[in-house]
Amino acid sequence: MKTPNLDFPEFDSNFKKCLYSKNSKTSIRREMKDICKAILGVDKEIRFVMITDMQGNILCMKSTSKYMMPKELVEQMGGAWSAVLGGIFKQLAKYHGQFEYTIVKHQKVTTIGLGTEKNYAIFTVEKDVSEELIEKVKKVLMAK
Repeated sequence: MKTPNLDFPEFDSNFKKCLYSKNSKTSIRREMKDICKAILGVDKEIRFVMITDMQGNILCMKSTSKYMMPKELVEQMGGAWSAVLGGIFKQLAKYHGQFEYTIVKHQKVTTIGLGTEKNYAIFTVEKDVSEELIEKVKKVLMAK
């Protein structure tokens, strides 16, 4: 089975509609693409990264050649994850404090959802994830 490369610079139609000029669209897309690439570079075990805004619009998505999920499923789940869970976490923040991250462990990969004030990063690793790794990814996400 051929493994797809999930680098989709032109898929984010909802994101395109939110931008006003071609130059800002290109600049923001390039910046987000750079952030996705930098997050993949944090640790060799990170296989996939997606950054979404708070409404669930996918801003960038990138993977290594070892990530095996269909593009359509990744887009659907990533946007839904951000919109639905982001809303839930926003409500819970009133009682528990601001959302930081969540970890979902599967047999083959661990999925981490990380929140900042502007965006969510969703990334997968093929090992148990440490708080140190999560903090490294958060620094990259917040540095831009």
